[in-house]
Amino acid sequence: MKLSEIKPNPNNPRVLRDERFEKLKQSIQEFPKMMSLRPMVIDSDGIILGGNMRYRALQDLGYKEVPDEWVKRAEELTWESNRIPTGMGRSMRPCRSNNSVKFP
Repeated sequence: MKLSEIKPNPNNPRVLRDERFEKLKQSIQEFPKMMSLRPMVIDSDGIILGGNMRYRALQDLGYKEVPDEWVKRAEELTWESNRIPTGMGRSMRPCRSNNSVKFP
């Protein structure tokens, strides 16, 4: 997938600076499989729901394109897999009531 097809989330509250950001970049370079194990998650518009800092690190490292397994679309994830990305917040987590899933 081309990084140009992915858009940073303007509401992302998390920012890594200086040493922590450099460590993230180093970890991507030394262990790129990490990106498959913890992919960026995007919505149907290509906006990042989880992985804004990984996206920035990839850009900083000069990536223009990444393997498809490094990016997951939110609609492909199931609630049963318990893979709700960090940053989606409590309001996006389902509630169970009478054996059905409801959203607050």
